[in-house]
Amino acid sequence: MTSMRIIAAAVAIVSALAGCSGAAAPAAIVPAPNVLPHAVPIGVSRTIPDTEVTLDPPGVTDLSSAAVSSSTAFALCGSGVADCGAGVPARVELARVTDPSWGGTSSTSGALRQVLVWVFTWTGLQTCPVVQGPLGARSASPAPTAGGACQQLTFVDATTGAFIYSLRH
Repeated sequence: MTSMRIIAAAVAIVSALAGCSGAAAPAAIVPAPNVLPHAVPIGVSRTIPDTEVTLDPPGVTDLSSAAVSSSTAFALCGSGVADCGAGVPARVELARVTDPSWGGTSSTSGALRQVLVWVFTWTGLQTCPVVQGPLGARSASPAPTAGGACQQLTFVDATTGAFIYSLRH
């Protein structure tokens, strides 16, 4: 019983001294700057402006068949394998991508058709390369945009984890 009183007294003294020490309260926890936004499946089909690239919502079974997580796919950016924007993207989406001109100009040259992908989107970019011909053939010098109107999309195969390509528009 006496040892319990000694321990209780010691705890009380230490607590009182800590409160009077003038030590600052612990700083608020700030989220890490490299935390990805919550990944979501796109809800409505859309075509990327000035391209033939379409993004369609994934099917119900696609949500479980994405063998590669969005964070694993995003790690390709830090490794230098994927062409990505600076920092973390504004959006991370799961979609099915179709691009009839990928890999060349003819319809038999390996077009992407309904490939399950993670789409990482950076917005507010100040320069935007002009896309000409097959996707990926860009002008030598980026064209400035008014007020950061350009965005970059990076596509990573959600089944294999392979970097497919990036585009700015």
